[in-house]
Amino acid sequence: MQGNDSLSFLSRARGVEIAVIFEIIGERVKGILTVGERYQKGFFEKQISFSLNKKSHKADFRRLGFSLVATAIGHIEVNQGLND
Repeated sequence: MQGNDSLSFLSRARGVEIAVIFEIIGERVKGILTVGERYQKGFFEKQISFSLNKKSHKADFRRLGFSLVATAIGHIEVNQGLND
């Protein structure tokens, strides 16, 4: 039986929290990308699942939505400005 592992990254860009979590369960990976905090207007979350036994994960990373991070940060910044 294989164990479960996880790998996570947490950072801030322009004051907005960005988190990436990979939960590894046997031959499957659950990827979670979040921008902002759950209570913030404009919060973004994307979850995907993929298999580890593929030759390339380029399409999986594209599906996770890294290309949307800058837009999500912009939405949160605008909404923070409205609340100030």
